[in-house]
Amino acid sequence: MDIDAAPAASPVGIGSIAQVEEMDRSFRTAMIALRLHDGSSSETSRADDLGGLAEMLADLPDDRHDDGDQMAVEIIASHRWGAITIDALVRSGSVREAARIAHVHHSTMTDRVEIITDTLGFDPMSGIGRTRMNLAFLRWRLRTSRVLELVPTRNA
Repeated sequence: MDIDAAPAASPVGIGSIAQVEEMDRSFRTAMIALRLHDGSSSETSRADDLGGLAEMLADLPDDRHDDGDQMAVEIIASHRWGAITIDALVRSGSVREAARIAHVHHSTMTDRVEIITDTLGFDPMSGIGRTRMNLAFLRWRLRTSRVLELVPTRNA
């Protein structure tokens, strides 16, 4: 069996590799990977790509979304550019790289980072600030994920 073979379903979340006695952990991380999938591509979402974040997110309660960082991400995501911009920042190492990922001019991204900074109340480009923003964004994505919702079927 080829573990890298593409599954027949989409979207797909694959859990971290585990021994039989740790399959519950693998399943929980697979659900995290699946829920973080944006549903717009056929790309497989792998928990191993998240490293220890997948396990940490799997162990957090789903209903805890009242912290200030997540509330700020919710406000930012209400802008039509908000979630795309934070996602680009999460996936990049600089504002210029984030601008390329989001397909906007770097000065536009700089303006957006200023708005994000004001809304969060901390610098999302600094060391711990980046970690705080990334974690709040991932938790927001998990909470707002629609990947597991059934698509309505058409009546014939």
